[in-house]
Amino acid sequence: MTSLEALLKRFEKQPVAAVVVFTDGNATDAAKLETLLASKPGVPVFPVMQGFKEAPRDLALQSVDVTQTPFEDSPVAVSARVSAQGFDKEELSLVIRDEAGKVVVTEKHQLPAGAVDHVFQARFRPAKTGLSFYTVTVVRLAAAGSLDDEGKLATASGETTLENNRRTIAVDRKTGPYRVLYVGGRPNWEYKFMRRALELDNEVKLVSLIRMARREPKFQWRGREGETSNPLFRGFSGEGQEEAQRYDQPVLVRLGISDKKELADGFPRTPEELFGSFRAVILDDVEADFFTQEQMDLLEKFVSVRGGSLLMLGGQESFRLGKYDHTPVGRMLPVYLDAAGAGPAGLVQDAAFNLTREGWLEPWMRLRSVEGDEESRLANMPGFFSVNQTTAIKPGASVLATVTDGSRKTHPAWVVQRYGNGRVAAVMVGDVWRWGMRDPESHADMDKAWRQMMRWLVVDVTDRVDLAVPVTAGGSHELVTPQVRVRDKAFRPQDDASVKVEIVEPDGTKLNLAADPSSAEAGMFEAASHASRAGAYRVKTTVQDSTGAWWAKPRRDGRSIRRPQNLPRSPPTVHCWKKSPNGRAVAFCNLTNSRRGLRNCPSRPCR
Repeated sequence: MTSLEALLKRFEKQPVAAVVVFTDGNATDAAKLETLLASKPGVPVFPVMQGFKEAPRDLALQSVDVTQTPFEDSPVAVSARVSAQGFDKEELSLVIRDEAGKVVVTEKHQLPAGAVDHVFQARFRPAKTGLSFYTVTVVRLAAAGSLDDEGKLATASGETTLENNRRTIAVDRKTGPYRVLYVGGRPNWEYKFMRRALELDNEVKLVSLIRMARREPKFQWRGREGETSNPLFRGFSGEGQEEAQRYDQPVLVRLGISDKKELADGFPRTPEELFGSFRAVILDDVEADFFTQEQMDLLEKFVSVRGGSLLMLGGQESFRLGKYDHTPVGRMLPVYLDAAGAGPAGLVQDAAFNLTREGWLEPWMRLRSVEGDEESRLANMPGFFSVNQTTAIKPGASVLATVTDGSRKTHPAWVVQRYGNGRVAAVMVGDVWRWGMRDPESHADMDKAWRQMMRWLVVDVTDRVDLAVPVTAGGSHELVTPQVRVRDKAFRPQDDASVKVEIVEPDGTKLNLAADPSSAEAGMFEAASHASRAGAYRVKTTVQDSTGAWWAKPRRDGRSIRRPQNLPRSPPTVHCWKKSPNGRAVAFCNLTNSRRGLRNCPSRPCR
């Protein structure tokens, strides 16, 4: 449409009688055509249709959508929409192959009578982490065995062309480990089983800060004369008088720390300590008074500004019993913390666990791939006896699971909501550990549930360095514009960085570019390159700060560039041309150079 648009503008003020366009009817740029003809150009446009009178046999991949999940059963789901002409009631095969040509998954469907569009659904689990490309191909079932031989495939497929039968998709299984900070008010069974479950997950690393004893008044008679430190720490090597825990400080144990300085002063007090080190925070059985007001505000910014995740577990000093109402943490929680009615909070009898409609739609809440198996699993779960009760959930929150007690009263059990740039979850059940005590299968299910919840907490959290690769259509070569967003340890945009971008083209050619600061957004760096050919493009970025130090790991992303094919197709897409004033869709014939040639050619008016 660029040529037609330029032609109309060129002769806009000249006495042009008509414009004749020879076309095969394939609208490779239908959106531009719609816009152009909607402007009602003053010149009649006559498209001369060429090509087959009848539609040739052809299969085409109209769209391929990829859904990636970070969970154990089906991390990648592919939905492919196929248009089929001339394949009525035939069996089709959708084949997904990796970069080595190995078949990953095959789906076979028989087209219903009269079907033109059909949707394939396929699931597979990539064999490796990181960025990978896969080729999705749709062919007749009889031709599926000839994918490695183009000559045999062309013969067996019976199609006019195979150029529209393939698409390349990018799958990025990001690698961790992603760090999660667990803050516990006391050692408990919940932590014990959670930690054991996460030991089997290489993508999530649990860092723990557990209070072993509360702070208490300092009395000289408890220790030796002149001793100010807590005698619980007496005799430990490396603990000097000034380093040992004091009476007026809680006794904290750190597990899974990266070095001896991490969390040495307890819960982080600065954004640099919290934002850059952790993607999620778990609060379990710890009261609000454990934190200072500054730490509470920091935790709220961790979720709303940094985009981290917060999970509160249902211990005996959580939620309302932990006095979190009217605090920054209480504002973030998806449930209200006002009085939940008469009687002791948390006392229920043999409460049955079940998923809500929203819970069934969340893959991380399900542990079975078949609905019937999941229903059977839920029916065999043990009852729970400790539930933090709430009067209502907050607007915008979603209840993913409930428990129903012996009096048939239903209580929220798993509740989630977005808060600012992050997300917050509340597990109202205080004795989830009972789930794993019934039998080994139940224990394995509980472990899997913990792992899936942790991955949900960390999967969409922003990194200090983010890479996006938008592709813009521009003439014969698409424009690839890598965008790198850089943040400091406090997650403030950082402009004084050196950003390098490497683009690997489909043939292996490497382009090394320097990204420049963007004028549109603080902390964003941009580079640009034209795509020389269709295929899979890999993009890697590395960042250095102002001192020359390298930041973390390089970030990688990928895009598959596909160019439209001009394929003979009938009936042609002439509906757009009907918007042209006084224009006609003209059948191809022996047009002469005389002014009567167009008039004498059989045509139909475009109404």
